Amino acid sequence: PYCAPPSAPLINGPFWAEGPSAVYSGSQWTVYFEKYASVKDNLRTADVDVSWINQWGAVLSEDLADWRDISSELNMPAGARHGAVIQAPTHILGRLFSPKSEEMKQDHEL
Repeated sequence: PYCAPPSAPLINGPFWAEGPSAVYSGSQWTVYFEKYASVKDNLRTADVDVSWINQWGAVLSEDLADWRDISSELNMPAGARHGAVIQAPTHILGRLFSPKSEEMKQDHEL
């Protein structure tokens, strides 16, 4: 049923990627993913920039054919892994990101 040829790899770099989440918003697709490498890759001892290990990455497209890496533009919570995206009403988002919400999170951190 698929007649179009596949696009070039969306996620490309000296890392493994997992947990992709595709989101359509406005007129753009964003695919979020985790960048990681296993210890067996020995990347930590190689002469390679490993600042991306255990970081989030993302690519953006308007046509699902051409993709742009926007990983450097992300601001993700520390320790976040395998994300999911939900649609939420503005009044709920406002409560989640209010100063009171930050105080409550700090009171309940382990």
